[in-house]
Amino acid sequence: MTALTFTGTVAGGLGPIEATFEPGLHVVLGASLPDLACLVELAAGARAPRRGRVRFDGVDVHRSPSSRKRIAAVLADEELLPGRSVREALAHALALRGIPGSADALLEEAGASALAPRDPTRLDGRERRLVAFALALALRDAPLLALADPLGLAPSVAHDVVLEHCRARAEHAVVLVTTPSLADAVRLGGDCRFLERGRLAPAANGTAAIAPQGLVVRSEAARRLASLLAEDSSVHSVVFDEQRTPREVVVRGDDVEALARALARVAATGELAIESVTLETPTLESVLLTRAGFTHPSFHARPTSTRAPA
Repeated sequence: MTALTFTGTVAGGLGPIEATFEPGLHVVLGASLPDLACLVELAAGARAPRRGRVRFDGVDVHRSPSSRKRIAAVLADEELLPGRSVREALAHALALRGIPGSADALLEEAGASALAPRDPTRLDGRERRLVAFALALALRDAPLLALADPLGLAPSVAHDVVLEHCRARAEHAVVLVTTPSLADAVRLGGDCRFLERGRLAPAANGTAAIAPQGLVVRSEAARRLASLLAEDSSVHSVVFDEQRTPREVVVRGDDVEALARALARVAATGELAIESVTLETPTLESVLLTRAGFTHPSFHARPTSTRAPA
């Protein structure tokens, strides 16, 4: 069975780590950017552990150049190959890996066409990561993808491109993604683990701790909308803060789909215009409180918010 395994792995602030990642999408959520960066570097073979082993298909990835060539990676801090332009540097990277393809086409797919004529030594960190993502797109058959905060790439990269790439590859490959963003972890989905104090831990109750809690609704008639929603049986609570967010209502319940149906009913009945609806995600603090066993609603309430008047 294809798998990425960490055995007694210690490096930087990490460890010891004991973990196995089989084919599928795996999201690691954490607050320490250096620790998240270190995890991806280890998985990609770009860093040797101080102790322990990191193996892919039973092979030590750091000691095997041939294994590293098969890994599609975007590190937290990327260095590009030399070249007179980004186009040339990416073409060199493709040639070294024996991958046919056009550097310009890959940059366009990554939303980075504007970088093609630029001097690679003058790119900032985010732009270098964007070029690395273009190279990762070229490795269509890579059995392992190790991506540091892919939804935090340059704004030119549509989240849909990243999400589609991760999910499509997860059908046949090990896709390991790190992120410091709880909202991004929810968008990515997959198996979620927490990286805390250098150790990996599974999300409490599977992914329940990071599941959407409700809907955030924007409307000019937010006050009236909040009042009507508070009367619906599928709604457990409604948050409306007229001073801080006068056009926003947060509605919570056990079933997000039921909340959406309730919102549609209320909006139609009251002839209320809805500007936008997004999923609410809990704060990282609330996730940690939940994992520690503090599940009282007061731990998840927004500060200074009040229930809308009926």
